[in-house]
Amino acid sequence: MNGLEKKGIGKVGLSGLLLIISILMITNVWVYTHLQNQINTITNQKDSVQSQVMDLQSQLDSKSVEMTDLQSQIDKLKKLRDLVLNEIFWLTDPFDPFNYEWSGEWNVVATFEGTGETTTETFHISYPSKNIWRLNWSFTGGEQAYFAFRVIQVVGSEELGIYNIHAGPHEGRTSYFFQEGYFFIEIFHAEDVYTWKMVVEQLEWS
Repeated sequence: MNGLEKKGIGKVGLSGLLLIISILMITNVWVYTHLQNQINTITNQKDSVQSQVMDLQSQLDSKSVEMTDLQSQIDKLKKLRDLVLNEIFWLTDPFDPFNYEWSGEWNVVATFEGTGETTTETFHISYPSKNIWRLNWSFTGGEQAYFAFRVIQVVGSEELGIYNIHAGPHEGRTSYFFQEGYFFIEIFHAEDVYTWKMVVEQLEWS
C-alpha cells in the first residue's frame, strides 16, 4: 500500500469519526432537551397540583368557618326555642314546686360536702323538655351557727349570682331552679358550722 492510499484511508477514517461524534453530540442534545422538557412538564404539573391543593385548603377553611358559624346559630336558636317553650310552660301551667307532683325522676348531678367556706366545682345542667333542677342543702352546727351561700351561673366570661341563702342554726331545705347552663356554689359564710352538704338534682321528665 503506497502513501497515497494510506492518506486516503486516514481521511476517510477521520471523517467517519467526526461524523460519529457529530451524531452523538446531536443525539445528546436531543436527549437533554427531551429530558429538560419532561422536567419542565413535571414541574408545571407539580405547581398546578400544589395550587389546586392550596385552593382546596382555602375552600375547606372557608367551609369550616361557615360550619362553625352555622353551628353557633343553631345553638342560639335551640336555646331560644327552649326558652320560649319554657316560658309557655310556666305561663300556661303555673304551680307551687313544693307541692307539685313531679312526673319524672330526679337524677343526681353533683354532690358537695364540706366544713367551711369554699367554692364548689362547676356543674352542668342540660335542657330536658322542661328544664328543672333543685338543690337539696343542709348543715349542722352550734347554737350560733350561721350559714350562707350563693348559686352562680357562668355565662361566657361573666358570673351571674342567681340565688342567695342565709340560714340560721340547723336549717336546711330544697331550692328549685329553672335555668340551664353551667353553675357553681359559693359558700361564703360558715360560722360555727360543723358540716354542710349539697346535692344537685335534675328532673328527667317521663
